[in-house]
Amino acid sequence: ALNISADNREQLQKLDDVMEQTDNLHSKKMMKIEMLRNSLHRSANANDRLSLCYDIFNEYHVLQFDSAMFYINKVHEIAEKTGNRHFREMATVDKAELMAMGGFYPEAIDYLEKVPLDSADQEVMFKSYIAHFRIYLYWADYCNDAVFAPIYRDRAGKYLEKAMPFIGSSPAGEYYRGEYYIYVKHDDRNAMECYSRVLRNTPHDSRE
Repeated sequence: ALNISADNREQLQKLDDVMEQTDNLHSKKMMKIEMLRNSLHRSANANDRLSLCYDIFNEYHVLQFDSAMFYINKVHEIAEKTGNRHFREMATVDKAELMAMGGFYPEAIDYLEKVPLDSADQEVMFKSYIAHFRIYLYWADYCNDAVFAPIYRDRAGKYLEKAMPFIGSSPAGEYYRGEYYIYVKHDDRNAMECYSRVLRNTPHDSRE
């Protein structure tokens, strides 16, 4: 029989617990998606359908690329038909970031920059600057070289700095304040304080 030390047994049990929790979270997420989709099929109200499609997109966001893309396109389509500029622009930014998560970095930046945004909409502007920051950071990590990676990290930092005047007091805002201290100010101590506040105030199943 395989001889496993007590310490290793404890570590393996912890791993099993984490995997079980992950499976449970995935099951709960799929149940929630099914509930939202059923509500969407029953709804004839355009505003309700818009909100439901956005909720489904957010559930699929890091779970399934094709499904997330389908629903963010639906959000954009409904927002376009109903003249809802705020949701149309939010969907534009979300779609660009989703494209980057799929590895389409230059296409994501081109898509994000070809659509003029409402500069008076602070939520949209913050979201756009943060999307630029994240996309350039993904791109830099993908390159991981001495030529292009530093250029993209520099661009990421500049967009993060532009986002700061629009930052809020939510856990997401606090997280990006921490990122600002890391990538722009190079201040690890203040960054860790921000991240600690995020951990204290963010639900364990949040995607932020």
